[in-house]
Amino acid sequence: SLLDALPDAVYYTDLECRILGCNRAFTEFAGLAAEDIIGRLSYELETMHKRREEQLQEMAIVAAGGSVQQDVDLMHRGELRHFELIKVPYRSDNQVLGLIAIGRDITTRRRQKAALEHSAEDFRQLLENMPVPVLVTRKHDPGAPYLNAAFSEHFGWEPEDIPDLGTWS
Repeated sequence: SLLDALPDAVYYTDLECRILGCNRAFTEFAGLAAEDIIGRLSYELETMHKRREEQLQEMAIVAAGGSVQQDVDLMHRGELRHFELIKVPYRSDNQVLGLIAIGRDITTRRRQKAALEHSAEDFRQLLENMPVPVLVTRKHDPGAPYLNAAFSEHFGWEPEDIPDLGTWS
């Protein structure tokens, strides 16, 4: 089916949170066959991070035409995984019939972001502690340049004293 082509886990429910259908990615995530999922209440599945009260509150938001978007951390098969969840209403003839839930595993993205932030901090620390003057500007980013303490001490300049790159060209 069309939904099975999506890499994201997708399921859809009626207004009572009863699962009416799902895609292959969701069945793989849940570790269950589609026939063991369809017909169950979404909060009955162990793979769901929400309690019944929370899901019913979300359903009320969706039933009113709103949507819910959040990032959640789940233990999945013994590993902490990060997911972006989006829940939106589905309608027929302008009447809300239930919700469509989409779960995207963003674990790799989160890990890459954390690694990049760590690397940037390491680089900043390296530059700050170098005994030689360092000035860093970016050709395509005319924002404030970076200069280390050795640069300020040697030349007596602060970041606001540095002309923009266009002036130097």
